[in-house]
Amino acid sequence: MHLSAEGTELWRGGQFARPSDVSVNSSDGSCWVADAGNDQVVHLSAGGSELWRGGGFDEPTDVSVNPFDGSCWVADSSNEQVVHLSAEGEELWRGGGFRWPGDVSVNPT
Repeated sequence: MHLSAEGTELWRGGQFARPSDVSVNSSDGSCWVADAGNDQVVHLSAGGSELWRGGGFDEPTDVSVNPFDGSCWVADSSNEQVVHLSAEGEELWRGGGFRWPGDVSVNPT
């Protein structure tokens, strides 16, 4: 659910199964959702329309968006990997060797 600053419901998303994290891009208001139950990551516009939906994940638990380029880092927990996606959802990097990564964070500087 997306609420206005005053608390009014702007839109309500569906088709998620156990969403585990949301990261909002402060530059354009879009958001990335780690949908752990569906093993996917979803990128939504500020208005709630779907920009991208991608699979190939296994229980993604955390997402973190870079406000400068709109890219997103994903903690792909059960695959024991971290994945970097472009703003359009293109895979930029995938690295393994992690033991159940649960969180990711972007340093905006």
